[in-house]
Amino acid sequence: MAAADEASSDGAGDPEDGRPRYRIQAVCERTGIAAATLRAWERRYGIPSPARSAGHYRLYDDHDVALLRRMAGFCASGMRPAEAARLAKRVVPEAVVDDDPGVLVERLIEAAGRMDDAAARRALDLAFARRLPAQAYDEVISPAIIRIGELWSNGALSVAHEHVVTAVMRERLADRLRETLPEGATETAVLACPGDEEHELGLYGLALHVAAWGVRPVFLGARVPPEALAAAVAQLRPRFVALSMVTRLTPPRARRLFAECAAAVGSVRWLVGGRGAAAVAEVAREHGAIVVLDLDQARRAVFGG
Repeated sequence: MAAADEASSDGAGDPEDGRPRYRIQAVCERTGIAAATLRAWERRYGIPSPARSAGHYRLYDDHDVALLRRMAGFCASGMRPAEAARLAKRVVPEAVVDDDPGVLVERLIEAAGRMDDAAARRALDLAFARRLPAQAYDEVISPAIIRIGELWSNGALSVAHEHVVTAVMRERLADRLRETLPEGATETAVLACPGDEEHELGLYGLALHVAAWGVRPVFLGARVPPEALAAAVAQLRPRFVALSMVTRLTPPRARRLFAECAAAVGSVRWLVGGRGAAAVAEVAREHGAIVVLDLDQARRAVFGG
């Protein structure tokens, strides 16, 4: 039966619902995935779950093809197949037409205005449904954070409105980070918001990219005192330390903070980024930090090139 499956061509089958169906060889051609891998994924992870023809041939539809492409993309990024399958299954077929990044940003803003955490979760689940986690952060979550912050600053939204959505973002980002930690990574990176910095969502975005680079991010989160940073560096001996700054500091406060951070990291390379980094760039560099204003700069600072 397997040989017959592989020899079968496009279309065919006896669908009763009118949807196009493809036999296994046609799916291999559409996805670039070998037939043996398709069967292994079906057997081990239940993805996809193709229909069967009267002759017991596997029959795949367009949703199955999209699901397989999504899982293959996750695997290509270094994700373990079991976790890639779990993420791929989150696709909501009838809703994928609404996953345009601009639409999802607007939904998150609307959810903030209504204090509707359930709506925020639905929008975020759609954002992650057909994107790699770092891509979902870049295309949907980061723009939404900026827009919601602007609405808060001009009085259109209160702190309470903002917190409803950012709490859901933090929850979903933490879930995705756990699922995307690179297996077998030999190097680590310590990520933290130093001192009194409380805004950690951008740090989650960086952590997702660091994981995609094949480095294990150790996420310390918000308000990390220098002694805690020093302890993490001493124990983990990371490839680099990345500090996220959103709140703008006065020059005297920045000098004290960066002096403490420089002492904490010692000889380890350390990066300072985030929306507040540009304002304190000169002070940060005086203390040995590498100031990065975007992800390309961060990657070059770590890997060169």
